[in-house]
Amino acid sequence: MASLTTNANGKRIALFHVITSVIGAISFMFILIAFRMPIVSFFENMFPTNPQFSMATFNLIYNAIYTSILLLFLDPLVNFVTKTIKDKDQELEELTYIDESFLQTPSVAIEQALKELHDMANLAKENIDRAFASLINADMSESKTIADVEYRINFLTNKLTSFFIKISSVNQNARDEELIGGLHHVANDIERLGDYAVLLVKETNEMKSNEIEFLEETKEELNEIYVYIDQMFALGFDAFTHRKTENFREIARLQKKIKKMISASRNAHVARLSSELYPVEASKSVYSTLFSLQRISDHLVNVAFSIRSTTGSKTEAMEAVEKEELANAVR
Repeated sequence: MASLTTNANGKRIALFHVITSVIGAISFMFILIAFRMPIVSFFENMFPTNPQFSMATFNLIYNAIYTSILLLFLDPLVNFVTKTIKDKDQELEELTYIDESFLQTPSVAIEQALKELHDMANLAKENIDRAFASLINADMSESKTIADVEYRINFLTNKLTSFFIKISSVNQNARDEELIGGLHHVANDIERLGDYAVLLVKETNEMKSNEIEFLEETKEELNEIYVYIDQMFALGFDAFTHRKTENFREIARLQKKIKKMISASRNAHVARLSSELYPVEASKSVYSTLFSLQRISDHLVNVAFSIRSTTGSKTEAMEAVEKEELANAVR
């Protein structure tokens, strides 16, 4: 029981002990049921006047046979408990979809990379949600989770970047090559989204250390901005995942709305400073948070518009969509 609170190796030893003990006990139970009389007679005749010696001898023989058999299956058992109970770093450094074996078929490799990228985007979204809630509630309880998820996002970024380069080296399709170039940028944008989650939680920590709190009015403004950012996440990921240009105009509208709200919140903060509702030290936290929210919306635009622009340029993507719509209208 004590090993359950230790590290992964302690838990592996405990699991190994439980498995081998259960297997040994069950195996010998069936042997004793099948050959009860011969075994009992053998040990009674060995020490007829000292039953305690009979028990000790039985235990010795049991352990010797049990250990000998165990040695034959040692490697498979060790591999099993190692795979069952993983180190924290191993869990954070697992790849779900991409593998070099897919490189033999570049189109399949790209599809697998898109799935890994989608999971990475969801991790970034969940981490930003945690970080924003931490900021609003002045709560650092999720900081370890946020750091772990950020570590995994960085790991996936590096692996995906390397995977994209390998796909490019074996790919012969010009259209796929353009897609791969766009995915490079998307991976970087998602990685930057993850970075802003870390910045928000660092800001929370600094505010707690300096005993600074947001006014309720400021929290309301930030929450209103985040509602629109949440909508951008949904529309942006939907556009990217399903290659949908129908969401473009709404995403662009939301980005403009967010910019206006951030500008209004900055002006409101200046007014509160003038009214001495805030200490001057609070300005850094307010402006830093607003800047992070602005940059999050910018990166979401890049992710969404990457399906029509390699660099995620809104102007370039909208022009491409207008040309497509014009071509369809002519037909």
